[in-house]
Amino acid sequence: MTTQNHATPIDPALCGSDNLVGEAGRVVATSLRAGKQAGRGWQWPLLVVALLAIPVAAHAFLIAKALRDPGLAVERDYYKRAVAWDAEMAQQRDNGTLAWQVSVEPGPLQPTGTTATVRALDSRGQPLPNATVRVRARHNARPAETAEATALTDIQGRATVALVGLQSTGLHAFGVEVAAGPVRFTATLRRDIAR
Repeated sequence: MTTQNHATPIDPALCGSDNLVGEAGRVVATSLRAGKQAGRGWQWPLLVVALLAIPVAAHAFLIAKALRDPGLAVERDYYKRAVAWDAEMAQQRDNGTLAWQVSVEPGPLQPTGTTATVRALDSRGQPLPNATVRVRARHNARPAETAEATALTDIQGRATVALVGLQSTGLHAFGVEVAAGPVRFTATLRRDIAR
C-alpha cells in the first residue's frame, strides 16, 4: 500500500530566515529605486527655471543700473516731438526769418541751483519787453539733471530765471523759447556753469 503525502506546498519565501530577509531587501531596494527615479524627474524643471532666471536677473541688474546712471535719461515727450517734426522744422525756418538775438548768462552754482539772465532782442537789436521767456537747462554729461523756469522780460528785454535742481558745474544746454504775442522764437545755447 502506498501512502501519499498530502502536505501543503510551502511558500519558498517562508522557508528559512534567509529567504525572508532576501525578499524584504528586494522590496526595499525596489521602492528606493522608484523614489530616486521620481526625485530625478523633479530636478529637470528646477534646472530649466534656474537657467531661465539667470538672464532675467542679469536684465534686472542692467535696468536698475541704467536707471541710477545720471549719464542716461529718457527724453521727455519724445513721441510728441517725433510726431511734431514738421512743426519743429517750420519753427526753425521762422527763427531764421525773425533773426532775433537771444543770450543766456548763468550765474554761479548754489546749493539749490542757479539763476540765469536771458536777454532777448529783435532783429534790429531792440529789446523785446513783456515777452515770455521759458528756459530749460540740462547738463551736457548728465541729461537726467534738468531744470525749467519761466519769466517775463523787463523793458530792457532781460529776464532772470531761477533754475532750481541743477547740481553740477560744467557745460549745460539751455533751450530758450521767447514768445512775444503770437510770435515765437527758439534757440539752444551751450554755456558753462561754474561755482
